[in-house]
Amino acid sequence: MFLKRAVAYARYSSTNQQDISIEAQFACIEEFAKQNRYVTVARYEDKAISGFSLRRLGLMQLLEDAKKGRFDTAIVWEFARLARDRTIARNYKEQFRKSGIQLISVTEYIPEDGVIIESLYEGMAKYYSRKLACDSMRELIQV
Repeated sequence: MFLKRAVAYARYSSTNQQDISIEAQFACIEEFAKQNRYVTVARYEDKAISGFSLRRLGLMQLLEDAKKGRFDTAIVWEFARLARDRTIARNYKEQFRKSGIQLISVTEYIPEDGVIIESLYEGMAKYYSRKLACDSMRELIQV
């Protein structure tokens, strides 16, 4: 029984969230890994950092380790944990592909030839983030 080497990546966006968000993501990833015959060899995380940020130390280390072939698969809770911007997301995904790393989301399935579905997930992530920012500003103005 061959188990694929996988890593887990989790992120939350703001200081208003708690560490439990990271642990909840990791718990879902671990359960998915167990059910799908992956062995998790490392965890990477970024706390209170936007998905639009290019300065995420956990993600940068993950990408470096991918280049070194330290694992076969990277698992995230949802693709928006990787990036909220479509261009940034495409860049990271391409880096994984060049390193021969499969990227999997626990909550969002993309079939092998699912470029349209993948684009929808990326677009929805950016829309959600912009909507949340607008709603937050509206709340601040009304206070």
